[in-house]
Amino acid sequence: SEPTEDESRPDPDAAIRPLVRGIHYLVAEDPDRALHELVEVARTHGAELAEVYLALGDLFRARGEYLRAVRIHQSVLARPQLDAEIRFRAHWALARDFHSGGFLDRALKQYRAVLELQPDHLPALEGMLAIHEDAGEWEAALSVLRRIGEVRGERDAAHEAFVRASLAAALPEREKAQALAEEALSVYPGCGLGWEVKLSVEPEAAAEILDQWKTHARASLPYALALAERLAPEAVEAWLQEAQDELREVEWLGWAEAAESGRARQVLKAAGFQPQTLRGWLRWSAITGESEGARWAREWRASEGNWRCAQCGLVLRELRWRCPQCRRWGTMRAIERELGCVPA
Repeated sequence: SEPTEDESRPDPDAAIRPLVRGIHYLVAEDPDRALHELVEVARTHGAELAEVYLALGDLFRARGEYLRAVRIHQSVLARPQLDAEIRFRAHWALARDFHSGGFLDRALKQYRAVLELQPDHLPALEGMLAIHEDAGEWEAALSVLRRIGEVRGERDAAHEAFVRASLAAALPEREKAQALAEEALSVYPGCGLGWEVKLSVEPEAAAEILDQWKTHARASLPYALALAERLAPEAVEAWLQEAQDELREVEWLGWAEAAESGRARQVLKAAGFQPQTLRGWLRWSAITGESEGARWAREWRASEGNWRCAQCGLVLRELRWRCPQCRRWGTMRAIERELGCVPA
């Protein structure tokens, strides 16, 4: 028999049921089943549901399928008479697709498209900043950082100083590097990288720079002393003698590990240095070889981290001015203590 008019009419809930199921699976943190349901919605009713395509592309990106996410979000932008809000969201989704997939030039293009539609969109500005910093494009990074400050209504002086100092460190011309480093330190005196650049271009002023470094950026002083040992060993030895009563164990040992072991032993003994923590004793033993456990201490030292990020807790052996995990600037602190007692 012929179907009735009601039987031949499309079911108005045909798209709703799998869409609801997809949302349910998303809430339940089951992205695979959510993706299956949304693919079905897009296949049968996608022409009318741009929202579904946007969500579907986001799911593919979350699964690491960046090219599929790109194709889906590009298909949304290709539609005629697209709603302005949907267009903005599609550009933003594409920017994240390209950035996550490592297509950085294309990501920058999409971030700019987002900012043409919403000039104050902070996440797009932050995405651009991350790309420029990772690429070492410090002038572009500084420009974006200034714009971020305008949008937020406040200046991030520490971040700006580290970007300025990074630009200074990349310059081959000594005078320009020195001027930029001084600009960075005028913005934020706690910028350790700024002091590093100054010490690198003015090793003859090592004592004065170390005084300033200790005053304004003491968290990285162990690194400063090791750097000064390489650049101006006589000046740093004299400075150590003058400042010996103010120095912490981790600062003495930071210098000693960069110095020749015989010289380190001589200077530290003359200063009456005695390690006060288990960690300090192990480092001292690794440097001097003056204990029965020296060999074991050197093995421990070879694998032990020196710096811990105060923001996210990442431990690194070498100092990084920007934490590679949380991407914050100037958060690394010298590790000073571990549990345990100093051997008798």
